[in-house]
Amino acid sequence: METWALGLARGLSLLGASGLFGLVLFEGVLAGRPGPAAAHPAGSAGGRNRAGTALLGLSLLVLAAGLLWLLVQLQVLGTALLGPVSQALITTAGFGRQWLLRQGLAGAAVLAVTLGLRASPGAAAGAEQWGQGRWGLAVVVAASLLMAHVLSGHAVADVAPVLPVVADSLHLLAAGVWFGGLLGLSTALRVGAPEDVARRFSRLAAAAVAVLIASGLIQAVLRIAGVAGLRATPYGQVLLFKLSALAAALILAARNQFDVRAGRNGIVLARRVAWESAFVGAVVTLGGVMASLPPGQLGQLFTKQEQTVSTPDGPWKLELWPAGPGRVFLRVYPPRERFSGAPRPARPRGRGPEETEFRARFVMQDMTMPARGFALRSDGAGGLEGGGPVLTMPGTWEVRVYRLAPGGPKVWTRATFQAEPQREKQPPQGLKGLGFTWERVLRADVFDLYADPSGGLWAAGRDGLRFSSDGRTWSEMSGLPAPVYAVARVGGRLVAATARGLYEQREPSVAGESGWVRVNLPDQEGAVFGLAGGDATGYALDPGALYRFRPGPAGWHVERQVVPDHPEPDPISRLFADPRDPQHLWVPRHESFQETPDGGRTFHRIRPAAGGVELLDIQAVLRNPYRPGEVWMAAMVGGIAVSPDGGRTWQLRNAGLPETAMMALAPGNVPGSWYAGTMYHGVAFTDDDGRTWRSIGLTNASVRDVAVLREGAVLVATQGMGLFRGLPEPPQAGPRPLGPVAAVVWAGAWGAAVFPVFRGVRRRWGPGWAGLWAVLAVASAAILPLAVRMR
Repeated sequence: METWALGLARGLSLLGASGLFGLVLFEGVLAGRPGPAAAHPAGSAGGRNRAGTALLGLSLLVLAAGLLWLLVQLQVLGTALLGPVSQALITTAGFGRQWLLRQGLAGAAVLAVTLGLRASPGAAAGAEQWGQGRWGLAVVVAASLLMAHVLSGHAVADVAPVLPVVADSLHLLAAGVWFGGLLGLSTALRVGAPEDVARRFSRLAAAAVAVLIASGLIQAVLRIAGVAGLRATPYGQVLLFKLSALAAALILAARNQFDVRAGRNGIVLARRVAWESAFVGAVVTLGGVMASLPPGQLGQLFTKQEQTVSTPDGPWKLELWPAGPGRVFLRVYPPRERFSGAPRPARPRGRGPEETEFRARFVMQDMTMPARGFALRSDGAGGLEGGGPVLTMPGTWEVRVYRLAPGGPKVWTRATFQAEPQREKQPPQGLKGLGFTWERVLRADVFDLYADPSGGLWAAGRDGLRFSSDGRTWSEMSGLPAPVYAVARVGGRLVAATARGLYEQREPSVAGESGWVRVNLPDQEGAVFGLAGGDATGYALDPGALYRFRPGPAGWHVERQVVPDHPEPDPISRLFADPRDPQHLWVPRHESFQETPDGGRTFHRIRPAAGGVELLDIQAVLRNPYRPGEVWMAAMVGGIAVSPDGGRTWQLRNAGLPETAMMALAPGNVPGSWYAGTMYHGVAFTDDDGRTWRSIGLTNASVRDVAVLREGAVLVATQGMGLFRGLPEPPQAGPRPLGPVAAVVWAGAWGAAVFPVFRGVRRRWGPGWAGLWAVLAVASAAILPLAVRMR
């Protein structure tokens, strides 16, 4: 439900910004405001009052929708409006900065519109020029407010954002010209506007519609996986409604265009223009809703997956097969005696002879989405099978198999499967990020990566523990209960933190069966999350205590230490150790972290803050291996911070990060290099101790952990997308950015080429078309060198 609420708030904000931009453009350019009322009846007192009310109303709509947007976002995060998390979110996170920019521009729009409306229609020439300047300022502010919505859209998250950003920008500008102009034209027609106003807007609207359709086609190619993506994804389904509203608007636009050319003005035309503006407003609002949904690039979401579910009646086996984009084929093998002995109710009329009373239903976890399902048929061998288009978006889905019964459906079994986007399902070898080449080496959901001092790599995850000698090929370790949260080597023995406690491998082996034995920790029940180890002592962490254990002649010697300040709002689940001094530990919490320099005997609490910003929901605390006195930290709220004095003072290091919601942090192999994992935008890298960061790929991934190998390769564990291995690309000679002299030469040559065209357009079609041409010319002058640089 929160996704649709966010979409509604975004859509209302976009509706207000689009209408404001187009209406200001219409009133300031096409309607001739300010000017003599006799020559421009649209600029009379009645028209001015109507337009002024609409302009101020649209500005206030943007402000109110922005506040609703913020409230829904805070609801999604589960925090209060006036809490420390919300304050940090607004002041430091990318979402907060974008929100402040939109709200500030909306407030500036109110001021600019007020100044424009104060321009006197019958003023002298100098005052009239001043009034035109006020309307020009209002146009610039309204256009900036509309373009600010691009910053929070899908385009900026693309690996190569030039084309998506340009398409989104043109799409919004064209929609604003059309929608806001219709609002102004409807008002002007009601107060007796001259025919040339309608004709000029008609020509401008035709150009805007052409740009709108062309840029929309580009967006569809980039974000929709064909016809199947339209049917099987919420993004595509909303797009179908948007296209329906667009078709209705185009039909009305054609009728209104015919009336304008025939010279038919008046109340009847004004009403039809109002209906056209209503449909265009629906198009704009649905576009805002689409910006809050994942793109329709889902393709085939499922790879083949199998699960065996234990029930009191016996084991159930479920197999899920790909069957085309958005479609799956399910095969179920229930216990034979349960299936054969099930009572069969009377078959309703019209049901095929091969169908049974069994059904399968797919429900997405952690999100309010409509459930979808299909009937199951007998396969003739004691099993059930069926298929259909049931997937709507990537994520974790629960499959429920139930039987129709007189008292209502009865669930027999259920299982959980993971759906993934096609883009990341089979990343091609050599898929290039910015400076890195990425390949997926494991499809499992990995929580923690560990480089074994004895050689090799370990990946702890939802499905258990895996080993690799090179980071490419992985083998699954058997005999260990899943999920596994962390792994470490202590005193030569391999230990693993699992949902059932702490386990050790008695005889380490990477082939065949492994002998895993549970370690008895006093007063410990349930899961062990954090784990750290050294040559002689290991440390394990459950949600309330720290266990120090070391090998002895008769097993493990274990000591238990309670972590202070427990409980906090969320349980503790991470543990970090100084590689040079393994008994120096950090335990991250929500609002602080606990530091113990002596293996848990004493603790002291540190609440980090940098630049007046409190860092919250801490995900990682690490010692700089090249500067022992320096401590680095990654937080969900606040980003990356560095303490040069061991934790007493902190400095933010977020310049260049795609976002400040950080999930993972790891030092590189050379001094000054660090890798950071973000919540929504993949991996970032710095080679100057965090002063400047850059994205290096996997830009649509949520990163859980990062590990850097000795040969320079990087392993990245993502949420729901698997484990990726990245290699730095060798430097290649390529186009360099334009220098100052080249930039001046380029601007002069471009201006000399487009200025004659601008004069001709203004002379033949008027200032409206000339202004649109000037916007396109300036945008292309800035974009073409950037496109050449990024090619």
